[in-house]
Amino acid sequence: MPTIRSVSAADSLATRLREARRARREHGGRPERGARELILIAFGVPLITVSVAVLIILAVQLMAGGALSAVPSAVAACWLAVHQVPITFGGVTIGVLPILPTLLVAAGTALIAGSASRTRHGTERLTVIVAAVAGPLLTTAICLAVVMDGSSVMPIQSPNALGAFGQTLLVHVVAAPIGVLLANRDLVDARLTDGDRRGIRYGVVAALALFAAGGILVLLRLLLAWTSVGEMIGDGYDFDGYLGLTVLSILYLPNLMIGAAAVLVGSEAHLGAVSVDLFAARGGAVPPLPALAILPADVVAWAPIGLAVPAVIAVGVAWRCRSTDLAVYARSLAVTAAVAATIIVVLGQLSGGRLGEVGGVGITIATAGVFTIGWIVVAGVIVALVHNVLPWLRSGRTGAGRPGRGRSGAVATSTETDDGFDEILDDDDTESTDYDDTDHDSTDTDYDDDQLDVDGFGDHEYGDHEYGDAESGDGYDTRGEYATSAADDAGGLAGDAEAGSADRIDGHHDPAGRGAGPDASRDTAAH
Repeated sequence: MPTIRSVSAADSLATRLREARRARREHGGRPERGARELILIAFGVPLITVSVAVLIILAVQLMAGGALSAVPSAVAACWLAVHQVPITFGGVTIGVLPILPTLLVAAGTALIAGSASRTRHGTERLTVIVAAVAGPLLTTAICLAVVMDGSSVMPIQSPNALGAFGQTLLVHVVAAPIGVLLANRDLVDARLTDGDRRGIRYGVVAALALFAAGGILVLLRLLLAWTSVGEMIGDGYDFDGYLGLTVLSILYLPNLMIGAAAVLVGSEAHLGAVSVDLFAARGGAVPPLPALAILPADVVAWAPIGLAVPAVIAVGVAWRCRSTDLAVYARSLAVTAAVAATIIVVLGQLSGGRLGEVGGVGITIATAGVFTIGWIVVAGVIVALVHNVLPWLRSGRTGAGRPGRGRSGAVATSTETDDGFDEILDDDDTESTDYDDTDHDSTDTDYDDDQLDVDGFGDHEYGDHEYGDAESGDGYDTRGEYATSAADDAGGLAGDAEAGSADRIDGHHDPAGRGAGPDASRDTAAH
């Protein structure tokens, strides 16, 4: 026995040592793997963005025959421009920059942060967000230094450092948490009500629908002004100019879509002295960008019909948020309006700015946000009146909520039976008598108390059970009995003709519960 104990102890010690070594290897490799992943999260988007910028700048410089010494400064300026940092070339400040690259970079940050957070929990997800924001901030610091150092090679001035960091932080501190939340929806679902989730969903839908309507409006205006667009592209003189003007117009199309969406809700879009809304247009000099040919010189008389677009969108999202509970509906509608207006305001702010001597470019932020909220709130009030006040809708909802019939065609609950049958059921509920099996004179079979549950009549489906005589084989089908009773007058039931059963139907009971016999027990079970 001592030998066996010593061998067991040695085996146990060896097992514990192996487990300890395995745990050390796992814990030893985890920090290294975590560090590599955090580096990829932090610098994945900056690396891809800078690589694409290098390829574009090299192609432009080679086609134009320029010096390659200006490539680093141009690439750094591209990174800053992607984050909507105003760039000054030769004393001309360009603050209106294409928003399409900004949206692509934000989407990349959200995608990487969300993918990395799926296998993490708790504070590790917060670490992912911090890494996704810290990498672009460090890249912005490097680009600011490169632009400042390359000012002697390229006529570009160093932008405001605080503004550059603020714009970079705004883009990525919004994108990274959104990516994490979309990848881990359980974090949100546990803290939000159904009304809140519905409001967020349809707020995003409303904003996207407005942008889509703005895109359609821009496309129609481009088709109508195609001659002017072709003339502006022809001013490029050669292939490089044609290509540059075309690519630049494509990059600015999302900016124009945001402006068109603001015009549709009733706000105003302006480009220096030029302003456009659905009721008036004021012309003026515009930069020679082909996409700007969509700006009208005047407004046609039927242009205010465009207000029907936000009205239809608002009614649609309000109808999808509808609820018979006015408090829940009001909350959903408020969240929908707030989300849609926030998206319009944020993207409108990012898509605008100052453009050299031309002046301010963009939309009227305040009116765009207020009108977006107004459309959804007004449509919500109309939907609430229609959905909760009109009698035919109210009766339709009441009828839809009534219980139907079961599989066998029997009525599911006692509320849907005939009036006379309800009275009988009420009598059964109030005057039910307990039957003692020992008091019956029947010799056929004994009936369980569970089968005599008169009070629970409404909870059974009487198409699925048959009560039979186990000994004599005499069966009793409740489906046929119930169908017969439902077809009779309200005051009576078809069934057993014996006196005890008839007294039971009429509401007269034997006080002692005797002399009823098995037929009365069967009748009671059927009811």
